[in-house]
Amino acid sequence: MQVETTADMLSWQHPSTPQLISSGVLLPGTRMILFGKAGIGKSMAAMDLAFQLSVGGDWMGLQCCQCSVMVVQVEVPKAEFQVRLAKYVCANALVPDDSLTWATEPYFKISAAGHLGQLKAVMDKHKPQVLILDPIYKMIAGDISKNDNVQRLLDDLDLIQAKHNTALVLIGHTRKLNTSVPLDMVVWEDELIGGKFFINWCDTAVVMLPDSKRDRFVMDFRKVRHAATIVPTTTVWFDRSTLRYRVV
Repeated sequence: MQVETTADMLSWQHPSTPQLISSGVLLPGTRMILFGKAGIGKSMAAMDLAFQLSVGGDWMGLQCCQCSVMVVQVEVPKAEFQVRLAKYVCANALVPDDSLTWATEPYFKISAAGHLGQLKAVMDKHKPQVLILDPIYKMIAGDISKNDNVQRLLDDLDLIQAKHNTALVLIGHTRKLNTSVPLDMVVWEDELIGGKFFINWCDTAVVMLPDSKRDRFVMDFRKVRHAATIVPTTTVWFDRSTLRYRVV
């Protein structure tokens, strides 16, 4: 531990830090969780984010800095995932390169015996600047309702992040909602599986909210710790022909 005087702290010049997603939404070594109810399109939004980060494009109206990305997804079968991937690449005329890598592991549990070592090994090999985990609740070893299991997962992610200064993006699910409660009265952070642990742990929390019109939803930035100003809520439209998102 290094102890510094106030003068030393004020004179320290930190290295330039790029914003991986503008407005302070994602920086190197920070953590973001994107969550919402089942079927709203979180996995497609995560795929779009991965590609836009890899090419330095636009995501939900925010500018991305070009960087290397690894996506670990454990929900969609590999064959179906390949279909989505091919449609996205063809519709957007992209030329894939090695800066974007994928792993589809249906039974991967980060804190399970042997699995953490596998993740550490691929991180050591590929050294992605951003790691996207989709969905995070399926990667929790043991009973997902047990706080200790959620905390152990976060501790393991902290160790991985500390070694590589990787930015983490977790895709979260909410519980099945009580249909008697109006959507505008739902406290979405409370409905997130593992809620308070993920919300307290992350730097940025974004919830995808349903909209009254088909293929539209709202991006609500509930928490952006490193934003200089409030990140506005954005309504976006999902273009099924390209699998891209456009700000309305």
